[in-house]
Amino acid sequence: MSENDDPSTFDESVDPDLADDEPETEWIGEEEWGDEEEGEVAVVEEELPNFVDNGDGTISDTKANLMWKKDDSYAEYDYGITWFEAHDYCEMLNDKKFAGYDDWRLAGIEESKSLFSFIQSNSDKDGAEIHISDLFETGGGHNTWTYEEKP
Repeated sequence: MSENDDPSTFDESVDPDLADDEPETEWIGEEEWGDEEEGEVAVVEEELPNFVDNGDGTISDTKANLMWKKDDSYAEYDYGITWFEAHDYCEMLNDKKFAGYDDWRLAGIEESKSLFSFIQSNSDKDGAEIHISDLFETGGGHNTWTYEEKP
């Protein structure tokens, strides 16, 4: 498409019967698919979080531009809180101006995904492995509430 073509108009040179079909593909590698040597397979992690311990009970994710509490509500209450209690917990942090901030809230779904790491790990309240940075306190809950309902 040239710079002058209007992307909202249909290209007359394209056969409409073929436009929705999957393109034909062919493996052009030297080995059969899946026969790669073990040393040739690389694990790549997208957007590895870059967490920094702020020394005030918070951890910053410099890639997602978010700040998290270093420990979670489980450390204070010793049980997994409900969604409503999670909102109250944020309000309590705001009332106390925890770490000097009064804008604590539940994360969104996409924001909470930034906690996950294929490479980094920690342990939850039961000692099970959870895939978050070891900068967070160990022994917390193994899930998180978000302000959004599951789609």
